[in-house]
Amino acid sequence: MNYEARNREAEGREPEAPVEQRVRRAVNRIYNELPYSDAQILRIRREERLERLARGARSG
Repeated sequence: MNYEARNREAEGREPEAPVEQRVRRAVNRIYNELPYSDAQILRIRREERLERLARGARSG
């Protein structure tokens, strides 16, 4: 059992649907192929999250 599955089980969440697994693996594969360092990827993800939050605040 992988780390994510153990966390889901421990938190009482439903198992990940096959489509969620495929999407997560695809996203991870894309990030792994990018020529960025871990620090750069974390910064990019943080910026993306802030953009999503800002869009949600504007639309809400």
